[in-house]
Amino acid sequence: MTRLYLMLTAGGLALVAVGYGFAPHTAIGSLVDLPMDSVDQVHLLRAVMGLYLGLACFWLLGASRPTYARAAVMSVVFFMFGLAFGRIASMVFDGIPSLFLVGATGVEIASGTWGLFILREP
Repeated sequence: MTRLYLMLTAGGLALVAVGYGFAPHTAIGSLVDLPMDSVDQVHLLRAVMGLYLGLACFWLLGASRPTYARAAVMSVVFFMFGLAFGRIASMVFDGIPSLFLVGATGVEIASGTWGLFILREP
């Protein structure tokens, strides 16, 4: 179960990363109302791509080497709940975003919760 979890989260995050980094104008513009009109915005998204791909690589390492599996799952849990916390804080302070972003929050909470169940396994 741990291996499947890490592979699925790594694959999903890698897809998001590629969208952010290789086609930010298309990927972001088609999903949310955020104009990509400066080099700085694109630069930040490409940096996020690198961060996400780095984490996805660690999660794949955890899927392939049992000695890293627990640490990889813990990092997924912190990552997903961290994103969800930030999104929920934004919903409280800024209002409800698009349905896509609300759905992303649900996916992050579900993924973090699944990771907690995996960590409870002996």
